[in-house]
Amino acid sequence: MAKNYYLPKDDSGKADRLDHFAAKLPQYATLLEISAADVSAVQADAALRHQRRLEIPRHLPAQRRASRAMERCDQRDGGGMR
Repeated sequence: MAKNYYLPKDDSGKADRLDHFAAKLPQYATLLEISAADVSAVQADAALRHQRRLEIPRHLPAQRRASRAMERCDQRDGGGMR
């Protein structure tokens, strides 16, 4: 019989699990004797993940343009720029 693991194997699944955990943890914190500081830390981790996910795409186009410009210079100058 195949085993069904409760932890996702890929990063996106793990990120979704973190979001779900951060949303549901406050409901069970007192029952499980989890401190308010620990609950806040989990929620901050989930919020930071969303913040970083939103920040990354803004920087990628500029990095791609810079890489392409360097490649064009290398091709034009025979690699003398580096």
